[in-house]
Amino acid sequence: MEGHGDTIIRASFSPDGKFIITGSKDKTARIWRVRELDELLAQGCLWLKDYLATHPEAREELKFCQ
Repeated sequence: MEGHGDTIIRASFSPDGKFIITGSKDKTARIWRVRELDELLAQGCLWLKDYLATHPEAREELKFCQ
């Protein structure tokens, strides 16, 4: 995770599970929104777009990236 100037030493989920709160050795705290699974899968497919274009056999294994 980017946003801290040093190592993250503590992390906790919010009671509703929608956020992660992190604390760092640089004495900063950050709040991160937890993405929905569909959003994470879509982002992963975007990252793999070029790879999947040149490796059609992998596309068969990753049916959700069609």
